[in-house]
Amino acid sequence: MFDIVEKKRELREKYRKIRQEISRDYAIHAASLIAEAFIENIIMSESEIIAGYIPRDGEINVISLMQKLQDLGHKIIVPIVDQNSDCLLFQEWKTVSQIENYVIPNVVITPLIAFDQNQNRLGFGGGWYDRTIEKLRPLGCKFIGVAYDLQFCKQLPIEDHDQALDNIVTVYDKR
Repeated sequence: MFDIVEKKRELREKYRKIRQEISRDYAIHAASLIAEAFIENIIMSESEIIAGYIPRDGEINVISLMQKLQDLGHKIIVPIVDQNSDCLLFQEWKTVSQIENYVIPNVVITPLIAFDQNQNRLGFGGGWYDRTIEKLRPLGCKFIGVAYDLQFCKQLPIEDHDQALDNIVTVYDKR
């Protein structure tokens, strides 16, 4: 068990550094490519509720994707960490300052630090997305990771509580 925890810590450090070293110009270009690839390749019904996220710590920027999905008629929501809940809650993107009217998404655009060939993800280690996936997947919610190809790790160490994604959309870095 300790070996897995330590390996995850090492991988988080390695892949956060890789992600943070991506040039600003490429990050902007990649955000555009991710938006196009997501819309072209992820099958969604009209007017679905889609959760995005506000990027931090070098996460791929999905704001333009969220705007495009909103323009296509989807309701866009974002995750809220509520310490009184064991998983993420979601609110409409435009009303985040008001803590009310939680919404259940159909699709969750999921940030990650690293991913592997089995669609496993490595996050920050708090378990928020794992608990959310476990709770919402039985309701039909799909979890789609977005990442730079440089975040690929052949095989991540997995624990019993870790939840795989339904799909991952990535962009190839041509540097």
